[in-house]
Amino acid sequence: MNSIKKELASGVLYTSLAKYSSIAVQIIVTAILSRILTPADYGIVAIATIFIVFFNLLSDIGIGPAIIQFKDLDRHDLNSIFSFTVYVGLVLSLLFFCSSKLIAAYYNNITLDPVCKLLSLTILFYCLNIVPLNIQYRKKRFKYTALITLVTHIVTAFIAITMALLDFGVYALVVQQVASSFFLFLIFYLQDKLKFCFVIDKTPLRKIGSFSMYQFFFNVINYFSRNLDKLLIGRYVGLAPLGQYEKSYRLMLMPLHNITFAVTPVLQPVFSDFQDNLHEMAEKYKKLFQFLCYVGFPMSILLFFSGGELIIIFFGNQWHEAIFPFRVMSLTVGLQILNGTAGSIYQSANATKQLFISGCWCAFFMINSFIIAIWGWKSINAVAIGFAIAQLLNSAQTYYLLFKTLHYPFKKVLAIMIYPLFISIIIGVNLFMLSIWCDSMNVIFSFLVKCVITILIWCAFFNYAGPYKGKISNLAIIVIAKFKGHN
Repeated sequence: MNSIKKELASGVLYTSLAKYSSIAVQIIVTAILSRILTPADYGIVAIATIFIVFFNLLSDIGIGPAIIQFKDLDRHDLNSIFSFTVYVGLVLSLLFFCSSKLIAAYYNNITLDPVCKLLSLTILFYCLNIVPLNIQYRKKRFKYTALITLVTHIVTAFIAITMALLDFGVYALVVQQVASSFFLFLIFYLQDKLKFCFVIDKTPLRKIGSFSMYQFFFNVINYFSRNLDKLLIGRYVGLAPLGQYEKSYRLMLMPLHNITFAVTPVLQPVFSDFQDNLHEMAEKYKKLFQFLCYVGFPMSILLFFSGGELIIIFFGNQWHEAIFPFRVMSLTVGLQILNGTAGSIYQSANATKQLFISGCWCAFFMINSFIIAIWGWKSINAVAIGFAIAQLLNSAQTYYLLFKTLHYPFKKVLAIMIYPLFISIIIGVNLFMLSIWCDSMNVIFSFLVKCVITILIWCAFFNYAGPYKGKISNLAIIVIAKFKGHN
């Protein structure tokens, strides 16, 4: 037990440091480049990136998680799979390269043609890096991977700023993306030096075929179910409401991504060690599940009652219509944090078929909620409510199917959610009463007051009751002792 705690803690620590350091670098670089480059430059790259994300989705084909999951893949197998990704990368990057003129013509922007041609290299390097990168995760080299990723972001950011100062315009952003994908591939490839085979042995591909196929199907259906709301709003409600909805949606995703992106890369490499003992996997995952309930549910309540302040602080008063959608969707943040970890556990249990089935149910709930909301009301508020209802239904089926797959009693899972929900209700009651008093306050001060109240209530309940009783007090004693020791 101590071993898995240590591996999880170490992995999450290093991926978190890399993630948040990269965010800091990105904020600084964006602040600099935004004063040198034009909005049109960013718009051109944004359009190309939409297509690149889809091509990268096609290129992965579920191979990455399979590399981590199948511990019996030997050197020959990895070389064969790597060679297959080389061929896939060449085909997809060439297809994107040849599509550049069509993309430029569709958007009536000739600059998109050379930009897309250059960015086709990122698709190639992304494919080439699938096997080398996931070998690092398979070997649990979290610190090494995090450090390399951070250094690469810093180096390529410096390249982009230099090129922007030399008046390369949009190509500063293009070269940054190409250089980043190339350096990451090169460094991870040199770590293990895989061999390319002109003739591919299909045996290892057949071995991972079923696992990878269902993972790929899940990725595709999840991609479309996650983006349909924006497509429908833009077509049937309008571009201005879409802008309001997009702002609220992206802001809602920030805490979600900053937690799940630090945790999920670590889960499969650690939990796949228990693929032959699903009950043990369930017992260990339940502890993480419980902790995320204590973090995610109160956070959802805080975001709901701080929605007005956050929208105004980040975007300004002109985005007032984004407040209601943000508040409603933020109620699902806790559930989405839990959902975000489920995929890695399905993978660890060799259950990508069940993951795909769960993804189909998710798509069913999401798509129908969007269609009903837009057909019936044609407003972003209705879409936000539909989104929240769909997430609630999706969470229920996700957890039920996941723990059924792990042969673990679902009622035990429901039991551990009760106390975090109780804490969240207490926080909600206090923030509701506080909101009446905070209406006339400065938005920043109001948000800080609500954060302080939430943290104090959470710490009190977390420390004096439940499974983590005494943890906050013990941590405080350790910190105070170390502080006195330094003095």
